Amino acid sequence: MSGMLAPCVGVKKRNIGRHGPPDRDQDRRDGPAVDVPIGGDYERSDGVLEHPRLSTRLGDLVGASKPIQEIMRLISIAATSTVPVLITGETGTGKEVVAHSIHKLSPRAMQPFIAIGCWGTSDRSVEGELFGNENISLKATVHNRVGCLELANGGTVLLDEIDALPTPTQARLVRILEDRMIRRLGKQISLDVRVLATTQLDLSQAKAENRLRDDLYYLVKDFNINVPPLREHIEDIPLLVEHFLQGVNANERRRVRGINNEVLNLFYEYSWPGNVRELRATIERATVACDSDIIKRQDLPAEFGHKPMAAPSGLSEMRFPLGTTVEKIERELILQTLTATKNNKTRAAELLGISLKTLHNKLKIYGAQAK
Repeated sequence: MSGMLAPCVGVKKRNIGRHGPPDRDQDRRDGPAVDVPIGGDYERSDGVLEHPRLSTRLGDLVGASKPIQEIMRLISIAATSTVPVLITGETGTGKEVVAHSIHKLSPRAMQPFIAIGCWGTSDRSVEGELFGNENISLKATVHNRVGCLELANGGTVLLDEIDALPTPTQARLVRILEDRMIRRLGKQISLDVRVLATTQLDLSQAKAENRLRDDLYYLVKDFNINVPPLREHIEDIPLLVEHFLQGVNANERRRVRGINNEVLNLFYEYSWPGNVRELRATIERATVACDSDIIKRQDLPAEFGHKPMAAPSGLSEMRFPLGTTVEKIERELILQTLTATKNNKTRAAELLGISLKTLHNKLKIYGAQAK
C-alpha cells in the first residue's frame, strides 16, 4: 500500500484514526505527506506498510475508521444469514457496495446478484422489471419477459430506493416473498432469493405517512446497516484515494502514485456533499488531468472546494408559518426551486444538495407534476 499518496521518504506515523485528520500546520512544516495515513500504529514487513490489527478492505469497501469497521462487522454477520437487510444512508455513501459485499461473502456468492431501481417511470414498468410479464400476440404466441426476481433465483436481489415502490407493487412483492412463488398465467415458479434493500429516507416516517406498507416495512427493517456520510469518517480519505487510484490507473493506463499535501488538506476540509461517489469522480478526473505521477491542486476541477453557486432570486428567503410539517416545507422548497431554475432538474438537484435520482423520487412521492 505504501507510496500511493505522495513521494515516499520513509514512513511517517500520523495519528488520524482516533483524533481526526492530521495536524495541517505540522504537515506544512514537514513537507509532502508520505505513505498511507490510516489510524493506529504501523509495521513494515518486506517493505510493505501494514496495520497490525485492522483489515482495511472488505471487497470494494475500504476504511480503517470505527464507523466503517463496524459496517464490515455487520456485513460479515449478515452474509451468514438469509434475512432481508435494509441499507440506509445518504446518496453516494456506498450502499450498493455494502450490498455487493454481503452477496460476495454469502453462500450465494456464485449465484446471480440483480439490482433494480424502484423509481420506474410508471407502476407498470416497475412491476414488469420486478416480476416479468407475458404478452399474448394475435397469433396466440406467448412472449415471456423474465423479471429481476426470477433472474436472481438462488441468488440475491437488491431493491434500490425501496421507498419509491408504488403501493400496489409493494403488496404484490410482499405476497411473492412470503409465498416464495411467482404466479403467471397459470404457472407457478418457485422462488429462492435473498432480499437486500436501500433507502435514503427514514422508513418509519414513510410508513407513518402511508407511503410504505406496514407489511413491507416489517419485512425489511429488522437488520439495518447505516452507511455514514464521508464527512463522518474523513480519516478514511487516504485509503479511499489509494483504492480509487488503483482502479483508474488500471482503466486509463496511468501511473499516478498519489496526491500532494495541499490536495490532501483540501480533501480533509471539504464537506463532500456527494460523499464517496464524489471523491471517486474527483480522483478519476484529476488522474486523467494529471501530467505527473502526483496529483496537485491544478489537476482538480477549478470549482473544487468553492462555495455552491448562489440560488436564483426568490429562493434566498422562504417563510413558513409555525406548525408547517417538514413534508410540506420540503415539497414547497422543491417546487419553488424547480420554478426558479425553469424546471432544470439537474440545477435544482444541485441547489437542493440531493441527487437527480432523489429529486425524481421526491416528485413522485409528492405527486408533483413538473411542467
